[in-house]
Amino acid sequence: KKGSTLYLFNYHDIDYSTKAEIDIPGWKGTSKLPMKSEIFLARRSAKAIPIDVFIDSKRILLYTLGEILGMNSKDKSLKLDLSVGGPFELRMKSPKPRQVLVNGSAMDFKYENKVLFIQSKFDPSVINIEFVY
Repeated sequence: KKGSTLYLFNYHDIDYSTKAEIDIPGWKGTSKLPMKSEIFLARRSAKAIPIDVFIDSKRILLYTLGEILGMNSKDKSLKLDLSVGGPFELRMKSPKPRQVLVNGSAMDFKYENKVLFIQSKFDPSVINIEFVY
């Protein structure tokens, strides 16, 4: 009821990029994750993809390709610390933010039907995303 985690493992000695098709309770039909890019798995690595994570009464993280390391939710902002690397997507049911900051710099985002969408690519690192409402 508070969310799920999709675990992907790459046991091979080469890097892989893939998409996942899964049935998520409450979503219509089979869903493809991510919707626009692919999931990058470095050789001999694993990734934990959070799905349908309840943040508060106004926000639900539908999915992100970054692994959540920390979260701080306030009335006028939401901060996420994420471990990222390669293609990145984030979808969240949310009020429309005034601004999205990645490590303090403004980032472009799309917003329609009460869903926020971010897409980018990052070198392997830990990033901080702040949604300012």
